[in-house]
Amino acid sequence: MTLPQHMVRQTQKSLEDLIRAVEALPVEAASTSPGGAARSPMDQLKEVALAPAWLMPLLRNDTQPHGHDELKGRLGRLQTGPSALADLAEEARRTTSELCQAIEEFDVSRLDEEVTIPFGFRTVLTMADVLTLHYWNIVYHLGQVNQIQLLHGDREMH
Repeated sequence: MTLPQHMVRQTQKSLEDLIRAVEALPVEAASTSPGGAARSPMDQLKEVALAPAWLMPLLRNDTQPHGHDELKGRLGRLQTGPSALADLAEEARRTTSELCQAIEEFDVSRLDEEVTIPFGFRTVLTMADVLTLHYWNIVYHLGQVNQIQLLHGDREMH
């Protein structure tokens, strides 16, 4: 198994884990900000649905990713996007599938190439790191959703 194949498998599994975790929440908990300041699970899933559009140019065209302000603008526009969980889950699956295809097609001879992303004080990443970013982001949000589940008294592993 190649690194890209492994990342595709892990990314697809983590997305299904995240969707299952959001689906397990009561409807009001999935769309409400815990504590009034944190992002709701639905908002987190919207980010996951959007992120592949930001990453695919890096994998396919060797171009710089969009800036932080542009990504924030896209996140804001997602507020008018799918609001039903089933529609949002389908959108996340669709965009993640497109990204996974780009990951599978990625030329592994480029794994050591570096790119500077506009987040985290202009972080320099290798392309191997870029292959893992969507997976990492999904798992990060899965942890947040799991914490919200705990706040609602749900101790079951979903």
